[in-house]
Amino acid sequence: MKFLNIFPKRTLYEEIFIGFRSEIGIVDLQGIEEYISQRKVENIYLLAYKDLNEKVRDYLEKKIKPKQEVEFILTDSFQKEIKKIKVSHKGKRIRVQDMEEFGQRAMSRDVC
Repeated sequence: MKFLNIFPKRTLYEEIFIGFRSEIGIVDLQGIEEYISQRKVENIYLLAYKDLNEKVRDYLEKKIKPKQEVEFILTDSFQKEIKKIKVSHKGKRIRVQDMEEFGQRAMSRDVC
């Protein structure tokens, strides 16, 4: 007897992650660290108006970059940079995420 499988196999797609916030902090990087442990992520782009401080840069270099390719971009316009990244990775799955609403930072703002 042959069974018909009506549930498609769940495949994990490699995706491009674009996170943006005025200033990237350690809480944001911890959220990314948790995210990449659960998903296949090809590249990570972090966009910010302000440069990383020393502690955040150390955390990024020691905890995340050995596991994942991360590019930090200083910009005046998130929309322009996101558009450039989307054009350069055309045809790939892209997740654009406001870091204010991501990971532990979003949970700390939850009123429930």
